[in-house]
Amino acid sequence: MDAKEFAFKVGVSEETIIDVMNCESSITTELAVAFERITKIPAHF
Repeated sequence: MDAKEFAFKVGVSEETIIDVMNCESSITTELAVAFERITKIPAHF
């Protein structure tokens, strides 16, 4: 899955996903939960 498709599934912009992947933006709690929902990988806080 590319950044554009992942962003669509998560409900954020492609730019947000790219910024997170490039360590230019932090992952918020809400974003972590959305990642968990899409990837099925538990988000531990």
